[in-house]
Amino acid sequence: MNLRSIVLIGITASLCTAGALAAGCSDDTTSVVAPTGDAGGNKDSGGNVDSGGQIDSGGNTDSGGNDAATLTAHATLASVSDAGTTGAASFTESNGLVGVTVTVQNGSPGKHGMHVHLGTDCTNPGPHYGPDGGPYHGEWSIVLDDAGTGTFMVGDADITVSNGPVGVVGHALVLHASPVDGGPSPPPRISCGVITTP
Repeated sequence: MNLRSIVLIGITASLCTAGALAAGCSDDTTSVVAPTGDAGGNKDSGGNVDSGGQIDSGGNTDSGGNDAATLTAHATLASVSDAGTTGAASFTESNGLVGVTVTVQNGSPGKHGMHVHLGTDCTNPGPHYGPDGGPYHGEWSIVLDDAGTGTFMVGDADITVSNGPVGVVGHALVLHASPVDGGPSPPPRISCGVITTP
């Protein structure tokens, strides 16, 4: 290498170190490029992950809002004798189950037969409710305390509020003076009400 070459190399080196880096000089100590990988800001570590917002955890499930509607009916039991026995009955159908609650006042203490009848009024309630030709439906009894009051409750009655083979809306609910033993002469009716919807 001759003296001229050495001089040119020295000048070039001086220019690069002086800051004139645009004319072919490259300073590897200042050209470090930041990593472009997903190291935080663009990483799918929460913001774009389906980790909650799109999960059907209640709002769109058939666990409440889209369930079949609850159906209700009621009967007001009026006295049909001189005893003055009265009461009220409520029927609630939901998710395939029918709950029945009956309260009675001013009755004689002890056990009383209480049944849905096939008739549609209390003047002539007819026989017990057996519309499908099989066993009767809505056959219950209620026990009244010494004050003549009592409450009957069942959560899975064998009748329905909805229309169907054993739907009871429009039929009579009868309270008898004593338990019904299946004999030829049923005990007298002391209270009755027709089951209706609100």
